[in-house]
Amino acid sequence: MISSLQEFELFEQLQAHSLGVNFGTFTGYENLKRTVCGDETRPADKKEIREMGNFLSNTVKEGSFGLSTNLGTAYSKSGMHEDAIKAYKQAVDLNPNYTKAHYNLGTAYIKSGMFEDAIVAFQKTISLDPEFAKAHYNLGTAYSKTGMYENAIEAYKKGIDLNPDFAAHDNLRIAYIKSGMNKYAVDAR
Repeated sequence: MISSLQEFELFEQLQAHSLGVNFGTFTGYENLKRTVCGDETRPADKKEIREMGNFLSNTVKEGSFGLSTNLGTAYSKSGMHEDAIKAYKQAVDLNPNYTKAHYNLGTAYIKSGMFEDAIVAFQKTISLDPEFAKAHYNLGTAYSKTGMYENAIEAYKKGIDLNPDFAAHDNLRIAYIKSGMNKYAVDAR
């Protein structure tokens, strides 16, 4: 965090060199929650989450760049998966390199039964962060749900390689069995 003096000195230097600064704001999830729910520490209910979404839409119209993925997470935790998908898509549209938004979009797609879309979201997540073990695991889950067991096996194995303590071993065994490779299921690490 910079002090007010440092901020003032920065602006003086920028002005001396005829440089300008473009500022953008994001609407924080906690600010939205506080606006709708007050200072209560309980989770927002579905009605309040919808109200937060409406408030966010208004702040974007007024110039805010958007929000982190927390509103999408609130929608998802409340079982409002379509709204979660919309919120995550908005985050991805605003910042196409936002790894967590792509990942959360993929999990919302899985929860909605949209497995092909989940595959695309997790592939994008992995292209942005190849070491994201949970993204590999969830990619494996999406592949399994679409019957693409060989791809699921590779995704699960990569997730396990990245994090050996990760709980993907049972899913890897199941994918081996469903793909007809039973002999590998026994030794699936």
